[in-house]
Amino acid sequence: MWSPESEINSIAMATTMRHSQSSSSGISSLSSCGDPERLPELPPGDEQRLQRAALHLQQKLILREWLRDHRLQHHYQRLLAVEVASLEDVYWLEDSRATKILGKDWQLWSQARQNLPTSKAQLDALKAQLWSTVVKSSQHQDAWTWGGMLVVSVSVAGLVTLAAMTQPSLAPEARHSLLQYVTGKYLLPANCKVQWDWNDPTAVGGTMCFVVRFFQRNGQPYPICDTDQFFVEVTEGTRKVVTISELGSSTDPNNANIAKVKFTVRTAGQYKISVLIGSNHISGSPFTKTFVPGPIDARRSRFIRPASTVICCAGTPTMLHIEPRDEFGNACNFDENDDPVKGYRVEIFDLNGETIEKLHHAIVFNYDRVNTRVAVTALFPEPICLRAVISYLEQKLPNGDFDIIVLSGSDTTLVHKNIASRKHNICYEAKLLSIYGTPKSKPRKVLCYVGPKQNSLIFQVTIKEMILKFIPKRIATFRLCPST
Repeated sequence: MWSPESEINSIAMATTMRHSQSSSSGISSLSSCGDPERLPELPPGDEQRLQRAALHLQQKLILREWLRDHRLQHHYQRLLAVEVASLEDVYWLEDSRATKILGKDWQLWSQARQNLPTSKAQLDALKAQLWSTVVKSSQHQDAWTWGGMLVVSVSVAGLVTLAAMTQPSLAPEARHSLLQYVTGKYLLPANCKVQWDWNDPTAVGGTMCFVVRFFQRNGQPYPICDTDQFFVEVTEGTRKVVTISELGSSTDPNNANIAKVKFTVRTAGQYKISVLIGSNHISGSPFTKTFVPGPIDARRSRFIRPASTVICCAGTPTMLHIEPRDEFGNACNFDENDDPVKGYRVEIFDLNGETIEKLHHAIVFNYDRVNTRVAVTALFPEPICLRAVISYLEQKLPNGDFDIIVLSGSDTTLVHKNIASRKHNICYEAKLLSIYGTPKSKPRKVLCYVGPKQNSLIFQVTIKEMILKFIPKRIATFRLCPST
């Protein structure tokens, strides 16, 4: 049965015998045996397959020599059985599998693998040194010269070529062709790089773009295409973001190894960006990027109040809140040097729509950093009915136009007592200023009843006027919302 060792030794012996007679004639004869010009013509596909087989054999011999240097040569066949056929494969063998294969020699293997070079240039130098040792391994070392080594290499390639013609199993197909694997001409995810078009963190709202550059294992650019299973996933928690990928460039051939990825961010938070080729992450993936809220948008900010009418007690502060939001509804964040209440303004009007300048300072703004919101404190000195409008940069906030009723301390106590009571049809005395938009020349005394609608759980306000001080006449009825 044909084996690489027997062929190497036979070639070495033949070279030695002829060298003893005539060095030049021996080399000439051996060179003629391995002259590629004298080999039969082969189809291009077969020729490439045979070249791969020759390189495959050379890598096996180098691996065997490396194992011999570290006293691991008796594991050679076992390693071949698990597809470890070259020094490059040593890097990829998992520790769990190596432990089962090598047994008590695991420590020798681990130390030997750690001593392997980390750069391609150093690995190539080591392989060249090992191959030189393989070639010189014959007992007749005096017959070997640089010319002889070259001739033997060509001869081995020729012998392997003839063997591969009769035994195609010597050149099995792999994920990458052996020639690509040896030369590093295949896409390696660990060599790919990402170039970001923004600085982290950045504000939401824009279309974000980043560029992925693809490289082969040998460091050369790799032209990316649809069949390479390039995939990008952008997530924020459990939510996925739609991405658009553009491979290569239709106008610039020098950019065939890049992919442009775009996505739009509307929600602030921490995003995870996974860039994969097949099921393998590229170098650094998954990436983490932070997007912060944008500036305050008055249209999306929220003024929090318990009802359409705010009830205050004279001399007692009433707390309300504003939740600052950006244009996408994200709660705004502020730095230590920022003034979170800058830009807010309040206007106070009486019931006739006239501005009351002296009460503009009755409502003040403070920022609550713990709850990340603006606290609105209303403090009025005396009972009064008002209308207030809160705006940000001259734009009114949603719910920012509201009525204010300021009660005296005694009235406030009475209201709370009536609310706590289970009795219905509670009556309050009031003055009727206008009806259906028609103002009254003289305010009339009326009674306001608060109670449930008949046979219903819905509450309503009924305004009645007393005729002859004891005959009630209903003027209007208003339905109340549950919050009121």
